[in-house]
Amino acid sequence: MATTQIALPKTKHELEFNQGSVYEEEDKEAVLRVLEASAPSCGNEVLSFEREFAEFVGTQYGIAVGNATQGLEIAVRAALASATAAVRGDEGGQVEVVVPSISWISTACSAALAGAKVIFADVVDPTCCIDPESVKRLVTPRTAAVIVVHLFGRPVDGVVELASWLRERGIVLIEDCAHAVGAVVLESSSSSSSINCGCIGDIGVFSFHQQKNMVWSTSSYFCLAPQPFVNTHKYTQTHTHKHKGDTRRRGYGDNKQRNSATAHDRLSFSLRSIL
Repeated sequence: MATTQIALPKTKHELEFNQGSVYEEEDKEAVLRVLEASAPSCGNEVLSFEREFAEFVGTQYGIAVGNATQGLEIAVRAALASATAAVRGDEGGQVEVVVPSISWISTACSAALAGAKVIFADVVDPTCCIDPESVKRLVTPRTAAVIVVHLFGRPVDGVVELASWLRERGIVLIEDCAHAVGAVVLESSSSSSSINCGCIGDIGVFSFHQQKNMVWSTSSYFCLAPQPFVNTHKYTQTHTHKHKGDTRRRGYGDNKQRNSATAHDRLSFSLRSIL
């Protein structure tokens, strides 16, 4: 079968070095404020940030994690935990997660690290975003989740209809919104109402890495989740400790997540600017 060559955009600036991120006095003040409160890894700033960012996106729950890769893996683990027995199967086969064939490596690695079999879907030209029709062709009885990536801040075409199609089949839709803070899509082709990327599917994961469109640092990221997945996220982000001595499953000590505390005031200002 003939393949189509897609021309990828060329790098204009290397944002890892001296370009893209600008830190000013308000950033320094935010860091000092958290240190002076003796809460560099947790505290009221983190809780406030979780609440305010969730409100900005339009979802009820928000959870800070160490980085977006971690957030994606936790999201996949939540999806696998909620998968029906029919999807998990008894014969030992791997549960499947469909991902786009073009994305940063974290998208596919998150599913692999969670123990799923990674299935690569085609993308469309010229957006390089996942093709919903390819996703539908690849879905099997073993599919537990699909990860879509709103690449370069461009929402996936047809994502609202895809979300509905997957929901009817009990398949979790995870949105990789690392590039898509503030991005919106129309609820339907005949509607003028819009919906924010990150709350179209079941779970949305955002990034504030210095190469992204809303920046704090390399280690403060945000993960959004509706109620069915909140407990899984919370357990996993704290080494699964609900309380002292209660360790239920493999997890992480997301101390880096809590750098969100230092970012809170700066990002609150950025959200107000966007609004």
